[in-house]
Amino acid sequence: MEARLIWVECPRDAMQGYPQPFATSAKVEYLRHVLEVGYDTIDIGSFVSPKAIPQMADTEAVLEALAPDKGRNRFLVIAANRQGVKAAAANPHVDIVGYPFSASDTFQQRNTRRSQAQAMEELIDHAADLRASGKTLVVYISMAFGNPYGDPYSVEAVAEWVRQVQQAVSPRSYFIERHRSHGNTGRHYRISCSVPIRIPRSSIGLAFARACGIFTAIGPRTSGLGEWCPAL
Repeated sequence: MEARLIWVECPRDAMQGYPQPFATSAKVEYLRHVLEVGYDTIDIGSFVSPKAIPQMADTEAVLEALAPDKGRNRFLVIAANRQGVKAAAANPHVDIVGYPFSASDTFQQRNTRRSQAQAMEELIDHAADLRASGKTLVVYISMAFGNPYGDPYSVEAVAEWVRQVQQAVSPRSYFIERHRSHGNTGRHYRISCSVPIRIPRSSIGLAFARACGIFTAIGPRTSGLGEWCPAL
C-alpha cells in the first residue's frame, strides 16, 4: 500500500511551555495563520485542569473561534483524565484526542498523578468513550528515548508498553516522544525498528521536543514528516 505524507503542527506544546498564558485573541489570530498552511492535523490545545496548565484554560473558546476557518484541518487536543476525555468527546470541533502515557513511571505520576498501571486501566474506558463519540484516539508515549529520573529504561520495555496499549485499545496512531536531550541516534533507530512490528495496523509518529522539533509519522498506511517551532 502506498504511504501518504502527513503533516502535523503542534503549537500547543510551544504555547504551554511559556510561563504566562497568551490572550485568547492572540492565540486565535496566530492559529488562523497556521490553518492557512494546510497541515493535516493541528495539535491545538488541552482539556486539562486550568490549575495545572493555565495556558490551555481557553482551549474550548479557541476551538469555537477557529471553527469557521477550520477547512480540511483536523483538530487534536490532549486529555489526561475522565473529565477531560468526556469534554473532548463532547466538543463538536475536536477530531482527535491524544492521551499522554509515559515510559517513565515517575513522569506519569508527575504529569497525570497516576501510575502507569492506573493510566493503562483508565485508558480502556477513555477509548470506549471516544469510539462512542466518533473521535480518533492517539496515544503519546513520552520519555520513550530515556528519562532524567533514573527510572529503568530499555528500548524493549518501550516496545512492550506499546504492545500492551495496542492490545488494550488499538489506537489509530502513536506519538513516540523524546524530551529534550534524552536518547541518541542509535536509540532512535532501534525504537523505529522495534515498535512498528508490535503495531502493524497503526501509524507511528516520532516527536522530538526541543526549540525546533521534527515529527515523523511512519506506518503501514501513513508516513510523513512534520515540524513545529515555538512561534509566539
